[in-house]
Amino acid sequence: MINSYIYKLLLLLTVFTVSIHAYGQEPMFSVALGDDTYLNPANTFNAITSDAYLKFNVQFRDQWNSVSVGDSYATSKLQAEYNVYESQYDAWNVGLIFLSDQSSARSLGYTTFQFLGSYTRKLSGDRKNNDSHMVSFGGSFGFNQLKSSVGNLWFGRQFNLNTFAIDNSLMSGEEFRIDSYNYNSLNIGARWTYRIEKDLYYTAALSISNINSPSVSALDDAHSINPRLVFQGEASLYLSPGFEHMPALTFVSQSGFWQLVPAYRVAIDINSDEDSFSLLAGVGMRAVNSIESVIADAILINLGLRSPNWSFSFNFDMNVSSLRTFTNSNGAIELALGYNLTSN
Repeated sequence: MINSYIYKLLLLLTVFTVSIHAYGQEPMFSVALGDDTYLNPANTFNAITSDAYLKFNVQFRDQWNSVSVGDSYATSKLQAEYNVYESQYDAWNVGLIFLSDQSSARSLGYTTFQFLGSYTRKLSGDRKNNDSHMVSFGGSFGFNQLKSSVGNLWFGRQFNLNTFAIDNSLMSGEEFRIDSYNYNSLNIGARWTYRIEKDLYYTAALSISNINSPSVSALDDAHSINPRLVFQGEASLYLSPGFEHMPALTFVSQSGFWQLVPAYRVAIDINSDEDSFSLLAGVGMRAVNSIESVIADAILINLGLRSPNWSFSFNFDMNVSSLRTFTNSNGAIELALGYNLTSN
C-alpha cells in the first residue's frame, strides 16, 4: 500500500516537472489514424475522392483509473473539418481542433484550441481517381494553456504513519500556488496518397508541431516547447472481396522521447451492396524509449464499426511493462466517434 502511495506521488511529480519544463511529450492517443488532424493538419479528408463536405470526430481517453490512489487522467478531443472548395484536381479544407487533458484532482491540465487549413492536389490518375497520386499540405495555429496546481498534491508531512493514510489537515510545509502558462503554436504537415481504387490506398504523412519554439515561464525561468515530429504510414488492401486489411505505423518524437506504434487491422464488410457496413478489429504495440532502454509499453486492442457516414471505435491498452504492477495491466480505454455529412 505504501509503495503504491509513493509510486503515485513520484509519478505525479514527474509529470508535473515535465509539464513545467516542457521536456516531455504532449498528450497522445493510442489510436493514431491517418485522418487525425491533431497529429498532422494535412490529414484532412480528401474532398476530391469523397462525397463528404463536413466531418466531425470526437475522441475520449481515460487513463490510470485502475491505480487505487492518486489522479487519473481524462483526455477529450473534438475535430471538425469543412470543404470550402473542390474540383476534379484540387481541394481546400478548413477545420477546428479542441483538446483537453486534465487530471482528476485538477493538479495538472493542458488545453489547446487550433485553427487549421489544408490544400490537396491531384498529380495523376484517371477521371475516376483510380491509380492516382495526390499530395496534401496543411498548417494550423494553436492557442494553448498549461495549468498546474501544486496545492492539490500531498507531501510527506501529510502522510500519517499511525493510520498509513494521507491526512490533508496536516501542514505540508510547502508554498501552494496555481500557475497558468499560455502560448501559441504553429504546426505544419504534408501527406502523400497513392489511390489504387475506392477504399484501396497507400499513404505516408509527416508533420512538425511547435515549429515556432514557443516558450512558457516557470518561476524566474523561461523554457521552450520543443517541436514534435510525427510520421505516419498506412495502407488499405483487399485480402478478398469484402475483406480488407490495414497495416499502419506511427512514430512520434519530442524532446528526446519517442514512441513507435506498429498496428494491423482487418475490416469485414457484412453488406453486399454499395451501402457498406464493416466490422473492424485490430492489434498494435507501443514501444517507447524509457530512461534505461527501449521497452514494449503496451499491447493495443481495437474494435470498431464503419459505414459510409459514421464510424465507432473502442481501444484498450494492456500494459506489458513494469507499470502493470500498479495498473493491473490496465493502461487506458479510448472511445472514438466520427460522422460525415455528404452531398449525396
